[in-house]
Amino acid sequence: MASWPIKVVLQEDESLSSWLSRAALENGCDPLVLTGSIWPKWRVWTTDIDRGIPISKQSALILASGLDASLFQQAALSLDAELFSSCSLPVHGLWPWILGLGARNRSYKGGIQFCPCCLADDLKPYFRRHWRFAWVTGCSLHGVRLIDSCSQCRKPIEPHHLEAINAVKLSACSFCGFDLRHAVAMRALPSALSLQEKAFTAINNGIVEINDQLWLPEQWFDACRHLMMIIRRSAYVHDSAMTRALIGTGLNIQEIPTESLAFKLELLPVEAREKLLACLDSLLSNWERFALNLKLYGVQANSLMGREDYLPPVLASLISPLERVDRRLGQPRKTTCGKPKSKESVLKAWARLKRKHRVE
Repeated sequence: MASWPIKVVLQEDESLSSWLSRAALENGCDPLVLTGSIWPKWRVWTTDIDRGIPISKQSALILASGLDASLFQQAALSLDAELFSSCSLPVHGLWPWILGLGARNRSYKGGIQFCPCCLADDLKPYFRRHWRFAWVTGCSLHGVRLIDSCSQCRKPIEPHHLEAINAVKLSACSFCGFDLRHAVAMRALPSALSLQEKAFTAINNGIVEINDQLWLPEQWFDACRHLMMIIRRSAYVHDSAMTRALIGTGLNIQEIPTESLAFKLELLPVEAREKLLACLDSLLSNWERFALNLKLYGVQANSLMGREDYLPPVLASLISPLERVDRRLGQPRKTTCGKPKSKESVLKAWARLKRKHRVE
């Protein structure tokens, strides 16, 4: 295809989906029309294009946009995800710490969040790449919590569904046309912003110092993910030694909504993730106190383990003073049949159903 009449450059930290949608609107056509003309046989919006554009698809885009291939590679989420993931990234499915779109055909159930103040400050509004990080819940510049749905119609953010005849800027809701720059944002939790700063510092420095030992960023993120698993599990099991140890450390795990425990971190709404990250920051900020509380409240080493008794190396020092019980020697659990399910189980099932059918 011929090059675009108007050349549209990638803004700093702009996501690929934002750029493609913005380029379409600035050239007077719908994003679906633009990508259809570039890749007639590729349904690009059924994939998470922010992860990266396949090399086999880049030549047509380079010809149309007039931009260098290195720009597309630098804007891909795959480069970011490799920095804070200790395992290989799957071709399909969720990536650790990257918000999932919940894509079904060309429709999304979530995954894109924004700061209305940033959009209002932009000469040409665009969506930032770091807004796709699951550990980012607030704007450090404006001090507000990010928003992951339209304030007027409550639908998810889907810029690729915008129509040029109705929208000239990326800040319009693709469902109702509401200007997202006018959305009212709540103040962000300082502890959640503090956790974000720790995460960005780990990535920028390329090394993290914990207990006089140096660790790679992906090892630190692996430990944070494991600690968040412990926090979520304790929020579900209200009366346990671990729960008491966390509360004694100053964590407000009672504020974590039970229904949010039905999903993985990358599928949670921004409010639930913010509360989890705030708890994680409190834990990291009171590390010595937490280590003492584990012994004080009689927490067993098994309670710190994940599946297959896995524990990140960064956390190895926590279990050395704790008692460990061989689970294989315990009595088999008694199964109960015919009893009503707990309130927590019902809320989790209801949360999954609401997400599946976009019920408010």
